[in-house]
Amino acid sequence: MTEQSVLTPGEVAHLLGISPSTLRRWSTRFAEFLSFGAGHSSAGTASHTHRRYTQEDVAVLRTIRDMLSQGFTYEHVLNSLSLRAGVKGSREGELAAVQQEAAAPPALTLFTNAMHTIADGQQLLLNSQQASRELLNVVIQDNFLLKEENARLRERMMRLEQELSENRRRAEARIEMLERRLERLESAEKEPQVQPVKRTRRGWLAKLLGL
Repeated sequence: MTEQSVLTPGEVAHLLGISPSTLRRWSTRFAEFLSFGAGHSSAGTASHTHRRYTQEDVAVLRTIRDMLSQGFTYEHVLNSLSLRAGVKGSREGELAAVQQEAAAPPALTLFTNAMHTIADGQQLLLNSQQASRELLNVVIQDNFLLKEENARLRERMMRLEQELSENRRRAEARIEMLERRLERLESAEKEPQVQPVKRTRRGWLAKLLGL
């Protein structure tokens, strides 16, 4: 690399038609896709004037500028650069793929995103339907369990009613028996009492007189 092929930040900003602050921000944000001299300022300096850019760096920055001006987000640019960097083995192949991505019209990207959104919505709908079926099965199972529980409760209530009826019958029979005993006692008290005749011992004088 010759000295003439290296550009200063001011020269690159002028070529791209952007401000130096924008160039610094892009150089930091997309440093992994630029050369070391472009993505990192010289150590011990307070400014970014010591950055140096190659022609390849300018091409990447131009692609970034074009994509952002067409409405792509930083995240989309990063994903595109990362994808192309993984597929292409050389810097030239990477730049060509990024430029091709940048040349794609935003409408196509929006359509693709819309299709992905629809597909995701359909998957969510399928998941919701599956969850609804599982919930319905749970409700049906709960209904069966409730019916069985209700049947057991009804059977228990019938047994309790039978026991209560039997206890009531026994209590009524006992009360009736006690009432009859009470009537007999009351009748016995109302009958006149016959006083027994007391027999006295007759003395010898009574015998003598013939009494």
